[in-house]
Amino acid sequence: MMPKFISIGQKILMLILALLFATVSILTIITLKDSQAEIEKFQVKSIAANVSDYHVINDLFITNATLWAENIIAQFANEPFPLDRLQQHLQEQLTYLRLNDQLADVWLYDALQQVQFTTVDSQQFNYVQPDFTPDFVKNRDYINLIYCQSECVHVLQIPILLADNRYGYMIFTIPMTHVLANLYNTTKAELGIVNIPGISGGELQANKIRLQPMTLSKQKARLKPIIDNIDPQLTLTSLMVNGTKIDINQRSYLITLIPLNPQQALPDQHYLMLVSEISDFFNAADRFTTGAIITAGLLFVGFGAIFYMFTHSYKVRLANLVERFPLINNHQYGQFKQKRLTRRSGFKDELDILDEAAEQLADELALLDQALKKDRKALEKIAMYDELTGLANRNMLNEHLRRSIAKYRRCNEGFCVILLDVDDFKKINDGQGHNVGDVLLQIVATVLASQISGEDLVCRFGGDEFVIVLSNIEKVESALVVWEKVQKRISEPVIIDNSQFHITVSAGMTMGDMIDPSVDELIRRSDTAMYRAKEKSGNVLRIYDDALNTEVQRKIDLEREAYEAIENGDFYLALQPLIDLKTLFLTGFEALLRWRHPEKGLISPGEFIPILEKSVFMLKLDYWVIERSFQVLKILDDEGYKQQTISINLSSAQFLDPVLCEFLQQMFKRYQISPSRIDLELTETTLVSDIHSTTKIMRDLRNLGVRISIDDFGTGYSSLSYLKSMPVNTIKIDRSFINGILKNQADKQIVHSTITMVHNMGMMVVAEGIEDVRQFNLLRDMKCDKAQGFYIAKPIPEYELMKTLPIMIKDNVWQASYADKVADNDKAVH
Repeated sequence: MMPKFISIGQKILMLILALLFATVSILTIITLKDSQAEIEKFQVKSIAANVSDYHVINDLFITNATLWAENIIAQFANEPFPLDRLQQHLQEQLTYLRLNDQLADVWLYDALQQVQFTTVDSQQFNYVQPDFTPDFVKNRDYINLIYCQSECVHVLQIPILLADNRYGYMIFTIPMTHVLANLYNTTKAELGIVNIPGISGGELQANKIRLQPMTLSKQKARLKPIIDNIDPQLTLTSLMVNGTKIDINQRSYLITLIPLNPQQALPDQHYLMLVSEISDFFNAADRFTTGAIITAGLLFVGFGAIFYMFTHSYKVRLANLVERFPLINNHQYGQFKQKRLTRRSGFKDELDILDEAAEQLADELALLDQALKKDRKALEKIAMYDELTGLANRNMLNEHLRRSIAKYRRCNEGFCVILLDVDDFKKINDGQGHNVGDVLLQIVATVLASQISGEDLVCRFGGDEFVIVLSNIEKVESALVVWEKVQKRISEPVIIDNSQFHITVSAGMTMGDMIDPSVDELIRRSDTAMYRAKEKSGNVLRIYDDALNTEVQRKIDLEREAYEAIENGDFYLALQPLIDLKTLFLTGFEALLRWRHPEKGLISPGEFIPILEKSVFMLKLDYWVIERSFQVLKILDDEGYKQQTISINLSSAQFLDPVLCEFLQQMFKRYQISPSRIDLELTETTLVSDIHSTTKIMRDLRNLGVRISIDDFGTGYSSLSYLKSMPVNTIKIDRSFINGILKNQADKQIVHSTITMVHNMGMMVVAEGIEDVRQFNLLRDMKCDKAQGFYIAKPIPEYELMKTLPIMIKDNVWQASYADKVADNDKAVH
């Protein structure tokens, strides 16, 4: 037989009066217990609030004053006469500053502690002894004191650091009126400045408290009776820490005492007294306490037992449900059923129906959870994990980064993103096969996963790129510790199919503490830093910063403009003449690349070549220079200059390019130019990178019939020994040695010895950078073969070549008078 149903509302209705009285009794008792504590808390909180308000307002005021002073000091620090300019500015602004209570008086001292400027009649500083020690300027400290006489003022001393390590000092005073006015507006307390002469930290005698003259007469009249009622047994420390409550004329006041200058000795100390009226709070507390005691006495005894008897059962059952329902939310369905209370006989109510419904819900949710977990695991594996490595894929990375960004915004918890790329993976994958490449990626994935903690994430970003997200990273140094561990493990050799591999990775890192982080921006910054790291030799980490972003953006813009320039014909060659020092015969030219930008004008090669030489585009530009050089030679042929050669500088990438020889053969055929008229110039760095491979490539080029020169000889890995094994025709001595042959005996001896030894090996010598006739004649005496430089001729733009050559040479012989004329023109310009 089913028990009769009586609703819980009916049960509560029968006991509502008892419950109401009982509730009032319990709340009254609790309130009585907390009443006194609340009063004490209120007093402590009021004192703390007053002290805090004073310090905040005072610190804000001093900070603004200091910033004002530092700004005007910085404004004139680098001018020729900074103290004079500072004095002029202060004189111009003095009236305005005083009217706005921003400044009272000011003193300017130079490094010799002499007064350079003051706003008072007497130049003597009448407050405290200024600090003129060198450490004061070196540490860029400032001194802030409050000094009270007829009124209280802030005294600030600020160092003035000038150019050439010169310095000075600024001291100025500021009235405290703004501080007191803002403090009054904030606290609505009566304010007064007091001192207590003759006290040494013992008992506080009220009759010794003196209100200072700057306290208004109206305030003095209100504060004097309150001060007279202070307990004479109260200590100064207690008054400053705990304050004191004073009752006068049925009104209550809270007194707070704040030292204005804590570093000052007690007899001279001044204090800010705040007197806050707290009558309303204490009166309300007293009335409430009285009412609570009366109510509790009447109701607690009678209704407490009734309330407990009729509500205990409901309380237990409700508490059981409240305790159990979170278990459903946590998917702990077994524990939810185990903690269910045994049902007693009696009427069935809403709690029983709710309990039964909860049991059924738990059973159904348990079955649904099992199905969802099974499906979720399958979907997550497909959508969130990389099939080859088992690591998270890009989808999970994006989700993880979104959570990290949200956590950073909510809790300011830092994190960082590291993007890694396996160096030269394409060579391994193409050369050893995709199976070996897959195994290598799996090894890298295992290493990365072993170096992170549970809250971090390792993801295969795509191809041979991986991403590590490190959580709880506040400083770059913490992330670098993880990177060093990864780098150490990655560097260990691995064996795949009996072949040993040495893996290196290039990495870019960015911190997640940007102003408005986003997933795409974090990946972009890490990718930018990673590609800069790849420019090094491997196992390099580059950290993203604003300078890197600017540099990369500049490189991107320059590369884009260079692509447009080669299409629009903005690149051209400048040809620097090369003459035979013995016969003065014009033997040829060196082709130099120039770029005339349509908006920026002439861009220096020193600006664009270092940027472009690390891009794929540079190789295209190198081949453009070669073909353009052939075109210039063809023009020279047509004009009758059929004996001159042209020297072309080869970059390291172009020298090692397998198609170089084939391209040269095409040029010889297309323009009908003899190979002997082409001189390819290489740097020493290019030659010694791999002597065996370099020598082979040079022989292939020599077999075409071209000549090979070593450019800037003496500035790189100079060694005459390796030259004997290389098919080199010419050595070009760097201009840094030529510049010193007239003044530096060592440079002169080096040049002379180099010429002699190179001649003994059957090679020719070219001197670069000849700038006057004395260098020219000395090199002729040393039997140097050829020369180039501004004394002979500056590089001639290709479009002016045919106009300039008839002036510079006659019958293919260089005219010395041309160089003298150019030199005279240069002197006239300077």
